Amino acid sequence: MAFLLIALVMLISFGAAAQDTGARLDRSVLRPTFTENFQHFAASASGVVLGRPAWRTTYTGGDRTLPNNHEAEYYQDNGTMRVVGDVLEITASPAPDLPLGLTH
Repeated sequence: MAFLLIALVMLISFGAAAQDTGARLDRSVLRPTFTENFQHFAASASGVVLGRPAWRTTYTGGDRTLPNNHEAEYYQDNGTMRVVGDVLEITASPAPDLPLGLTH
């Protein structure tokens, strides 16, 4: 949630800076389109765990990376994500034997 909120604020801020007309955005009328409180966490490649919705760890078509932007990351299901105090922690670290010559 914090990451999504930061990304939204950055997008709004950069957009406003790029088109600065002197008008200010009234943020009091903004409403979230998505929230996650992370009181529990489940993730899978399909986006379903035990018949319930979960965080999906793949892109459309099952891809686990975005090769067109030259990422080195390969998104996995095993042990890279955990919830600590209602905050989702995602860990990126070097891993051997990843496909496509990816390193993390």
